[in-house]
Amino acid sequence: MYLLRLASNDLRLILRDGMLAFFLAMPLLLVLVVRFGVAALTAQFPIVAAYHGPIAMAAGLQTALLAGFVSSFLFLEEKDEQVLAVLRILPITTFRFVVYRLLFATLFAGLGSGIVLVGGGVAYPGTALLPGLILLYGLTAPLITLIIATIAANKIEGMAYFKIVNLVLLLPLTYFFLPEWVGYAFSWIPTYWLFRLYERALEEGPTIGILGLALGVYLFWLAIFYRRFARGVMGRTNGS
Repeated sequence: MYLLRLASNDLRLILRDGMLAFFLAMPLLLVLVVRFGVAALTAQFPIVAAYHGPIAMAAGLQTALLAGFVSSFLFLEEKDEQVLAVLRILPITTFRFVVYRLLFATLFAGLGSGIVLVGGGVAYPGTALLPGLILLYGLTAPLITLIIATIAANKIEGMAYFKIVNLVLLLPLTYFFLPEWVGYAFSWIPTYWLFRLYERALEEGPTIGILGLALGVYLFWLAIFYRRFARGVMGRTNGS
């Protein structure tokens, strides 16, 4: 019952903010841009066809980024209004509360990115690997949420940090325009392995090892920022 009240409050906060509500429609807008905009651009400049893969990767990531942005701003709204301070004394564990809050962002990011990858129609990764890519795109949203909610003191700072995090997560896309050995410098960034997995899917090469590495890197950073959030924001040293 308590979690249902939280869900109702979250929806009310999102719909009250026009910008956040607009972000919920972004997957459909991205599908239109990728399917028709990229097709028109490719017809005009055929060389663009060689970059359909990176374009699709970036479009899918934008859905995850925006889901993480919306989720982080809910945390920052509660931080501004001292709601998180109240949650410390309520009979709900930090882990349960954070998982609930991040579950929406994960599902929205995964579903939205899947819609973009399938509906965009420029670089379909194949049915077999689509669930794995959706999972990784989905995990990007809670990672963004925890990073911003932990390091930003308010929504203004959150906006600035979001731009920085967005840039860092997109940075591995330069792998496709640089010598391969340079690209490995970005291997500590989770999206590097997401993009490599997507690339391997398009090439129909082996993917199990890269999927395992990607999950490992994502879970590593999620664990680190969850602990920082639980200690620094929720004030619970054991995350309970």
